[in-house]
Amino acid sequence: MSNMGNMGNMGNLGPGDSAVPVGHILPDRVDLPFTTEEACTWDRAGNAWKPVSAGKDLSELALMPIKVWPQRGWSARWSAWLVLDEFAVTDWRCSIQLTPWDSSPAGQAAEIQHLIRAAQDERPDALGEIIAQNATYEDLMAYFLALLWITPDSHPKLNRLLHIAGLAGICAAMYFKQHPAAGLNPRPRPSQLCPALMPPIDIPGHPSFPSGHATHAMLMAFCIEAALPAQERDAWRPLLHTLAGRIARNREIAGLHYPSDSHAGFELAGKVFDRLAEGPLFQAALNDAAQEWQ
Repeated sequence: MSNMGNMGNMGNLGPGDSAVPVGHILPDRVDLPFTTEEACTWDRAGNAWKPVSAGKDLSELALMPIKVWPQRGWSARWSAWLVLDEFAVTDWRCSIQLTPWDSSPAGQAAEIQHLIRAAQDERPDALGEIIAQNATYEDLMAYFLALLWITPDSHPKLNRLLHIAGLAGICAAMYFKQHPAAGLNPRPRPSQLCPALMPPIDIPGHPSFPSGHATHAMLMAFCIEAALPAQERDAWRPLLHTLAGRIARNREIAGLHYPSDSHAGFELAGKVFDRLAEGPLFQAALNDAAQEWQ
């Protein structure tokens, strides 16, 4: 979450994200574009090519009878924005409140000491995961997909559901970073109070509370859990929730978040999921993902 508000270059859709299962670069011949090829069909009876009409190339064929953009043309990443729009126009900003952190000197000191111990004892071992989970919410998606032993191609609807969780998590977390709770100002990062923590990766350009990684990860866990068959949820729940907790914990080990930031992210994830579940577009997306597991 180097800066979760920066979605990266959303226009560059690589393999797996586009609705068409091909790479995003398709070379074409300068001297012979595909449109200039002679229009032919393969005659199975005669075992030879058969021109559609003498001298007629592909550019002269009739246009396809398509009147509207097909639903299958939506990529998971972009169609997730439709559900975010549904969520954004609700009153979630007023109806969701987070439990504030202990802002007393003793409470602040206790959390800083927790992070100092984590940096000393755990950071070298956790550094690989910290870096791998850092850039965008899609880094977190990769861990959940690996846990479930699926891919965006094998389960495109669930992939879309995780994009929805990522976008809704960004939207909600960024709002509460600026408006954490009544009487509280945006929270400084731990390393601003204790520079010796020296995080091994860039400090995100937004306040500390709540943890965006904790919000995204737990919201993804809740969405997957809801999409699973009822008889499988009890088996998967501890795996999904523990993975979300591990992702959030890595941000603490890195010195980027306080434990109370993570707890607030988990709380926010639950409340955002409840509000999402009230929307018909989200319910449709959830039902589509659930069908992939039948």
